[in-house]
Amino acid sequence: MRPFPPFWAVKPTMTEQTFRGVPDQRHRPRSPADDFSFHRFGGPTVRARGVITVNNVGVQLLPNNPNRVNWWITNLGTQVLTVDWVPAITNSVGILVGGTGGYLSQLIQDDGTAVGDAVYGIVGGADQDVYIYEVSILKITNRRR
Repeated sequence: MRPFPPFWAVKPTMTEQTFRGVPDQRHRPRSPADDFSFHRFGGPTVRARGVITVNNVGVQLLPNNPNRVNWWITNLGTQVLTVDWVPAITNSVGILVGGTGGYLSQLIQDDGTAVGDAVYGIVGGADQDVYIYEVSILKITNRRR
């Protein structure tokens, strides 16, 4: 990994600092974590989290998102959760995530573009909840007219 200057050493020009009076955060990270994010991913990251109820029919846990860099799924129920990357998911094929706190995650550095693929889940019995945490790159576009 090549070294890069710390965020406080970056001196943007006046046109880079503001766009329509709003500070351009792509050029002025606010913390060392933001500095890493800007240099590693080209921009800031945003986080999304939520709880999804999974049943014995199968549901989409995460949609396709090419800007995703990390996700984490925690099984909040007592039954085994089966996770796969195909919509026609079954209990017999996929990755098993144990009940009561079992988890599965993907990170772009380890798993490549598969992190952005849609993810599906199914359980064998009654409905149960699954906690999902997702980190994506925030794409900032400046539309000048």
